[in-house]
Amino acid sequence: MNHPRPRHDFNTDFVPRRTLRSLSRKGRNAMTTTATQARQDTPSETLWIIWAEGFAATGESETAWQLNEVPIRATSLDDAVHQYSTISDSRHLFHRRSDGTWTYWGCRLFDNESDARGAFG
Repeated sequence: MNHPRPRHDFNTDFVPRRTLRSLSRKGRNAMTTTATQARQDTPSETLWIIWAEGFAATGESETAWQLNEVPIRATSLDDAVHQYSTISDSRHLFHRRSDGTWTYWGCRLFDNESDARGAFG
């Protein structure tokens, strides 16, 4: 039975063996150095918790609340919210405003509880 090959993210460090064999020692060393520098130049990823500001509308109200139960590994809050919104069942409720901030159901999103509470309790 043929099983499909698993899909992998593109890895910038991957170079086919055929290509490596065809390079001189100097060429191989240059590729290794470039790959190592690229890996070091990328911003480090951290774990993010996404908080939404509180709201009061149509008889309902809520103080600041945490969206994700499990921290998201990302390079920025923007990246974390993008990842979360992509996998969320209610992805259509996330909006990125022109100033770069994100909202969910019209509530602004933050990377910490104190900022979310400061915005609207």
